[in-house]
Amino acid sequence: MQMEDVIKRFRESNLPGTNRYRFRTFDNSFTGRSTVDWLVENAVEAPKLLRAEAVNVGQELMRLGVIQHVLKEQIFEDKPFLYNFIGVPNYTIFL
Repeated sequence: MQMEDVIKRFRESNLPGTNRYRFRTFDNSFTGRSTVDWLVENAVEAPKLLRAEAVNVGQELMRLGVIQHVLKEQIFEDKPFLYNFIGVPNYTIFL
């Protein structure tokens, strides 16, 4: 599957949701771990990607400017760090 197809399907997935981190709520966000899960299950027909390969795809999505860490502090990893699509408003501050 071409990267353009992966990007299109990923943007259309139900993966983005609302998550909290550091007293903020981030809309349209997703964890690195859930992204890797999604890529392993959905990105290719067969054979399935290995988790390490899915991390490489996530890093490529960052390099291409498709996703970013919500606070722009992390590279893409298979961890519960939050990411979002670039150009999509994503947070609310709780006081």
